[in-house]
Amino acid sequence: MELEFYKIHTCQNDLILISYLYKQPPPDLEVLPAVVRAMCNRHLGVGANGLIVLLPGVEHPVKMLVFRPTGQPAEVHNDALLCMSRYAFDSGVAGGERVAVECADGVRTVDFIDSAHFRISIGRPRSIGNMNEIREIPDRDYQVIVELDGKKLPVTPLHLQFPAGVVFSGDTARTKLMRMSRRLRRSSEIEPPVHPVFSEVYSKDEMEIYTWFRHEPIDYSSAAAVATVGAVLNGLCDREVIVHCNKQELYVQWVQSANEVLVTSAADYIFSGSYYLEEERVQHRGSDF
Repeated sequence: MELEFYKIHTCQNDLILISYLYKQPPPDLEVLPAVVRAMCNRHLGVGANGLIVLLPGVEHPVKMLVFRPTGQPAEVHNDALLCMSRYAFDSGVAGGERVAVECADGVRTVDFIDSAHFRISIGRPRSIGNMNEIREIPDRDYQVIVELDGKKLPVTPLHLQFPAGVVFSGDTARTKLMRMSRRLRRSSEIEPPVHPVFSEVYSKDEMEIYTWFRHEPIDYSSAAAVATVGAVLNGLCDREVIVHCNKQELYVQWVQSANEVLVTSAADYIFSGSYYLEEERVQHRGSDF
């Protein structure tokens, strides 16, 4: 089995893309998890944080499947949608300034800003627990105080693609923040457990974020959206913000009228190639990967 692929990244989140839009027949979905595990392996394969498969859509031009490196379907895939957009633009799939994509969570739309920048909707922010929509209310306190190592840490919990806790800190020492992130994950003071996103606010329209994904699907565009909503709720930023993440800039807008968060980001190719995988190994469900 020989697979032609592209490796694309946004915010250094690297993903493999395999397109069957112009090829027949489509892949056997039962063997795809084994293929994903083989190709995402950073020692014996191409190496990536996930794999995208593009198929012809039923009602729209493209259907997108996204897998984690373990071969499981990815629950959150906004970075994958941005990476897919680069290929869709270059291959002429959309034929215009917007493309509709059939995803696991429904039909998603992508706006083409230019040949390398694309805008997607991350959705509407919701509160942790009851999942009610969050809107900015003046003078309301959105923070909760979590005690870590005897110190009180203000955290802004919210749900936007995943349950998150935004922490505003001027300390950018990676070791310290990573240790704090692990402890905050294990804290029982916020239910359900949240994924920490650390933010350093530079001005009303600029910030930088730090976050680490160990066992969850990596999705930096969602993290940027989470940090922006948290900053607006705490009166630290306006509703349009430049977010720096892994040496890349994302433009985030929290649209007040629709209560919707939009993210514009670049997606760039790393390389392309062909990967050969012996079919006998795939038939054994990838147990050797």
